[in-house]
Amino acid sequence: MAKKRVKKRTHLAVGGRQPLPGNVPSKPGERTPKSMVIRIGASDVGPSISQLVHDVRSMMEPATATRLKERRSNKLRDYTTMAGPLGVSHLLLFSRSETGNVQMRLAVTPRGPTLCFRVEKYSLCKDIYKSMKRPKSGGNEYLSSPLLVMNNFSTPAAKEDDDNAKASKNIPKHLESLTTTIFQSLFPPINPAATPLRSIKRTLLLDRVSTPSDAENPSYVLNLRHYAIETRTAKS
Repeated sequence: MAKKRVKKRTHLAVGGRQPLPGNVPSKPGERTPKSMVIRIGASDVGPSISQLVHDVRSMMEPATATRLKERRSNKLRDYTTMAGPLGVSHLLLFSRSETGNVQMRLAVTPRGPTLCFRVEKYSLCKDIYKSMKRPKSGGNEYLSSPLLVMNNFSTPAAKEDDDNAKASKNIPKHLESLTTTIFQSLFPPINPAATPLRSIKRTLLLDRVSTPSDAENPSYVLNLRHYAIETRTAKS
């Protein structure tokens, strides 16, 4: 009787799968970041905001719902209900008010917190491509998460003791720490010592605008920029 053939090279034992290079193994109880970028009101937000949502989905790849289809009848409760079974950890909600202001809410599921922002200015990818002489076409850049770079998110301790102390007190310290933690949790952490430089194809820059010292009501303003990068070997 012929012996049954057993594959040994194409199957790994349970728990034998190795993590990707540079990825830090998650601790017990932690979950892999996954996001959903949603238009509240579906097509009612307009074509420009719809294109902006499409660009943000591309920025959040690969762990995001790229082909999500919203309906006008969908409510926020519908998305929060499905976030648990799908393993979604963050919701990015774009909406337009009756006065025309564009708003973005960044919510952590299932119990928050939620950060609310007003989108003052934005540029679409298609407009940037038209302005470039040699635009970089989409390739393998979206197969891995971008490198998150955050600048000026916390107020230095020495700065709080000078003339700007009055303005810095209006923005609580716990708000700065909370905002930093939420944005850091959008993408999986990486190990700089084990991450190959060639594996980093994109970078996401978040820069907090400094508040003037004479401002009566200082605001928390963030600039977000998304770049595609490439590394080249120096010629000897």
